[in-house]
Amino acid sequence: YYDSRINLQIGYCPEDLEKHFFGKKYDLIFLDGWHSDEQQIRDYNGILPYAQPSCVIYLHDVDITPMTKSYETLKQNQDGFKAYNVDFSTFGCKAMVRDSEEVENWLKLIDHSPNKDYLNPIPTLKSLTCIR
Repeated sequence: YYDSRINLQIGYCPEDLEKHFFGKKYDLIFLDGWHSDEQQIRDYNGILPYAQPSCVIYLHDVDITPMTKSYETLKQNQDGFKAYNVDFSTFGCKAMVRDSEEVENWLKLIDHSPNKDYLNPIPTLKSLTCIR
């Protein structure tokens, strides 16, 4: 499958960001880097200059690794972002959302904070499909 709108780049964050992003801004950023509190903060701070005013930053593997300490720090220094648990994931993923009411409304449906049982997340995507 090829889509000219998708451009995958491999490198290190934050060192290689400017080389690959060319100053462009993005409305969806997926962070799945080295699993440590220190690196999650470096990744987050590194990508902020590339975030559109309306943006979703998806933080992967936060609870299972764990990177909860840095996530709590990020929630306090939001840069206009609101934080949500992505509870249908067994990895304890999080989403930081800025200026996107539609995405925030959807995330409010699945954020059942705090969910301490990450191997049995709630609610499931199946149950969400029934909500209108």
